[in-house]
This record gives sequence, C-alpha cells and structure tokens, in this order.
Amino acid sequence: MTPPINATDDRVLGGRQIDALMRGEPRPQPGLLESADRQREVLALLVRGLSTREIAEVMRIAPNTVKTHLKHIYARFGVSSRGQVMDLLRGGGPPPTQ
Repeated sequence: MTPPINATDDRVLGGRQIDALMRGEPRPQPGLLESADRQREVLALLVRGLSTREIAEVMRIAPNTVKTHLKHIYARFGVSSRGQVMDLLRGGGPPPTQ
C-alpha cells in the first residue's frame, strides 16, 4: 500500500505548477477550501500513477468520491481525461479546442 500523501508536499505536487493550476477562484467560498485540498490530494496521487481504486484506498474514501473529485479537477483544467491533466502538468499547454 502507498504511504499517505501530504498534499502540501511540493515534491509530490510538482511545486508551484499544480498550485497554479488548482487556483480557480481568487477567494474560495466557505466550504470550497476543504474540497480544493482534497482535489489537490487526489491530483498528487494521480500524478504518482495511482488508479481510482488505489487513490480511494490511500485517502480512505469511496472510489465514486475519487471519481467526483476527478470530474471537478478535469472541469477546473478544462480537460476530459487523466492524460490531458498529465500533459498540462508536463508543460504541454492547454488542451486543443474543439
């Protein structure tokens, strides 16, 4: 089993790159901060290559909850897949417009 992840660990998150991508609103509304932190944690585990099931086990949440976090991450980044998120994090730029 993968050890717990500290979502603020720059080595795991990819430093400023992920934090910049995760900033969607100038001022988070009440209740959104915790959600953003959980999304950041899911993203950190995604970057490490974990599956939905593995992320759920590490975070001790249901796989469907992981899927919900992933949907919100995709929406924030304007993408529709894990691969597109990884491309953004590697510096591949924005996804192509359709």
